Parts: sequence; structure tokens; C-alpha cells
Amino acid sequence: MKIRLLVLMAALALLSFAAVAAPAAHAGTGAQCTSTPSELHIKDSVAIVCSGFSPNTAVTAYYVEPDGAATAIGAFGYLKTDQSGQIAFGLNSYINTDSGHVGMALGTWTVVVDQKGLANAILAEGKATFRVIGGSEGVSGATLVSSAAKITKAESVTFYGAGFAPNEKVSFWWEYPNGDCSSFTYHDFFYNTPAFRGFSSLELATVSADAFGEVVLTGGWSYTACEGTYRIVARGNSSGLGAETWVTVTGLAVNANASLAASPNKVAALFDWVYFTGSGFGANEPISCWLRTPQNQVTVVDQLWQAPVKSDAGGNFSFSIYTGSFFPPFPYASEGALGVYAMTCRGNLSGANGIAEFTVTGGTLDP
Repeated sequence: MKIRLLVLMAALALLSFAAVAAPAAHAGTGAQCTSTPSELHIKDSVAIVCSGFSPNTAVTAYYVEPDGAATAIGAFGYLKTDQSGQIAFGLNSYINTDSGHVGMALGTWTVVVDQKGLANAILAEGKATFRVIGGSEGVSGATLVSSAAKITKAESVTFYGAGFAPNEKVSFWWEYPNGDCSSFTYHDFFYNTPAFRGFSSLELATVSADAFGEVVLTGGWSYTACEGTYRIVARGNSSGLGAETWVTVTGLAVNANASLAASPNKVAALFDWVYFTGSGFGANEPISCWLRTPQNQVTVVDQLWQAPVKSDAGGNFSFSIYTGSFFPPFPYASEGALGVYAMTCRGNLSGANGIAEFTVTGGTLDP
């Protein structure tokens, strides 16, 4: 059975909680937020309770992933306090989607709730942190091997399992490199839109073992996948027998033979501008560009919302992007993980390539 292993897009589900816990760190403005529990395994939930805000007031809320990517919580990032100035909500660390189950990234998450006044002045702010520590359970009793230990995103790999119960259902999932694959922003045809990640594990597929207890699964990684070494796990749903293997996923090498510069070389994670200038490309040719995140996720940068990128008679061009995403008119998510990004541009006719790096900072900025 051949199944494409896609890196899915999904928003974290929100639940309602009313638990009370010991105070977490806050901004000292009369507001505070708590998290219960402060440490949890995947498949558990965390309750966030905040107090000290004005009654029946809209407040902004967002969560910050362990690597600094920030995303709004609630309807366009707004929640409403009750008559006592309190607010309560929850986050599931392991959710079910049409594409399978996903677990939150391992590490420390931060939830921020702000009450704003005129000119976006913060009148009260509460913060709560919690740590996700659990991953997949241990597996044993079966065997799992892959057709390749290292592949590029353009290649596929086949997994062969044996030692399961005859004809039972066997579930496959992976764990992301370093316990995290971050959310990021698409610079697409009109508006910047968020790609929700912040995951540590993903259920891939469930396949049937044959009469000998053997299974086969074939697939690959999309270009928006994080690079690194993935842990692949298979477990028999009825027998509990399982096994694991590892596959390292890399990108395609690009050699720069033209010039591309980014200005400024350090920008904020939300609604900042980066300006790119290229030279040494072919005359009057269309230019294709794509963005690489610190975790080597790659996304095409569309320019349909403005004039397409094209070099002039001297092989020069310029264009710009802004950071962060929004659902008009509400800002929603930051650019993604903090760190070094790279813009790569290629001449569609000449094949000339230019690469420009810039650093994204300020991942806890309020969306």
C-alpha cells in the first residue's frame, strides 16, 4: 500500500475548563494566569485560568510554541472575560484530525492574555507556562526496517514490518526531529496565512498485516516538512506488538551563482518588512522564489498579489515580503520559529540562483 505522508495543517482544538491552580508568572499589572497541570504528557489537556481583567471585556490571547512561533487563540485572537474579570479555556495536547492524530511539540509553551487600551497600550497582562514532556510509548516484540536510512524530500521510502499478529491492524506514526516541527507563515497569493504545526508526533496510517503478520507502507515527505531524523513507530492495535526505526530527511542542495541581498537582516516576527534585491540573473526573465525556515521547511513565495517578480534588461530585480499572518483585518500568527531564514530566488530561464539570509526575532509579540 502506497500512502503519501503529508505534513498536515491543523489548528489546536480549544476546550472549556474551570480549574484553579497556583499562580504562574505574570506581568505585575494586576492580572495573572495559571496552568493546570504545569507539566503534562501527550494525550493530556491543560487548563488555563486568568483573572484580574475588567469584567465583560474583550482581551487578546495567544500561545507561544517552544521555538518562539506565536499564534492567536479564540476568534481572531479575542476572548471575553466574565462578570468578575476572569477567563478560562483549555488546550488539548493530542488531537484527532482527518489526517490522523497529532501531539503538541515537546518543551515549554507560554500562553499570554492581554487587555489593551488606546493605541494598543497593554493595561493588564497575564502569562502561564506549561511543559509537554511525553512522547510515544515504548514498543517491542516486532521488527521494522526502512528501504533507506537517509532520503531527500523528493524521494520516497518503504517501511517493512514483521512479527505482528496475522491480519491485525497496525498503526504507524512518526516523531518529529528534536521534538518539534513549528508553525510557519505562507506568503501566498493575496494574504499571508498561517500553517499550524507545533507538533511532536503524527499518526501516519493504519494498515492490515497479512496472514504472516507482515506489513508494508510507502511514502515521502512534503517540501514544507522539517528536516532531520524522524523516529518511525509501528504497533499492532490488538496484539500490542511494536517496533521502531529512523529515517533522516534532507533538502535539495542549491548552489548560489547570482547575488541576492536582504534588508534589513534582522526583523520582528510580526508585520515587519524584508526587502530583497537580486543581480546577475538573465535579462527580462521571470523569477521564482521560495523561503526556508530555521527548521528547513520550504514554501513557495507567490507574488500574484503584486506584480510578478521579473528581472530587468540588466538582470536585476527587487521585491519585498512582510512577516506574520492575518485573517483580515485581524493579525493571527507570527512568521514562525525564531532564527535564521533564507530566501532563494531562481531565474526561470537562466537557472541562476541567489540566496539571502535574515534573522527573525521577537516570537512572543502579540498577534
